[in-house]
Amino acid sequence: MPHRPRVTRSVLALMCAMSFIMYLDRVNLSAAAGLIRDDLHLSNTNVGFVFGAFAYTYAIFQVIGGWFSDRVGAKTTLMLCATIWIIATVATGVAGGVVSLFCARMLLGVGEGAALPAQARALVNWYPASKRGFVQGLTHSFSRLGNALTRR
Repeated sequence: MPHRPRVTRSVLALMCAMSFIMYLDRVNLSAAAGLIRDDLHLSNTNVGFVFGAFAYTYAIFQVIGGWFSDRVGAKTTLMLCATIWIIATVATGVAGGVVSLFCARMLLGVGEGAALPAQARALVNWYPASKRGFVQGLTHSFSRLGNALTRR
């Protein structure tokens, strides 16, 4: 695939935005845990259960997402991941108890778990080997900024 500078800059901007949102969305629950616990009348055990829900599907879908991205392409996988994030984020906001919150966080793990290997596939597709280290470093920097923004 030809590496057109304007297109690769657009791809980079989208991947940076995706990394920022992914990490913002990943840790926002921990920043609001006390408020959510009180609002939904959850025990500390329930909160821990909900926190773990994300990790279970995230770990599984990193493998599945890499396999899927290799077969159908990074663009399709990332668009599907973004759709899943939207649904999971809305579901988290309207969750009325531990079960619905657990399911929403599991769904978020599906979307985010698959996104990271798909992003790596996109880097390989859109950037020459001589630029990949910089691009990967930049996208990871945006993920850490998203993480930092959610801290109290």
